[in-house]
Amino acid sequence: MKKRYLHHIEEEEEEMFPTAAKDLTAEEEEKLGALFAKRKPAELERAQAEE
Repeated sequence: MKKRYLHHIEEEEEEMFPTAAKDLTAEEEEKLGALFAKRKPAELERAQAEE
């Protein structure tokens, strides 16, 4: 499960986010980036705890 979760995160960061960013204003992209950066450590920690 962890492997699938981490793959999903990687896929989002490398494929989906850049594609979606093309349709966002700079302000929207900045807000979403900040939110993602804030949540990412907790999500990674949660994934590691479930090992």
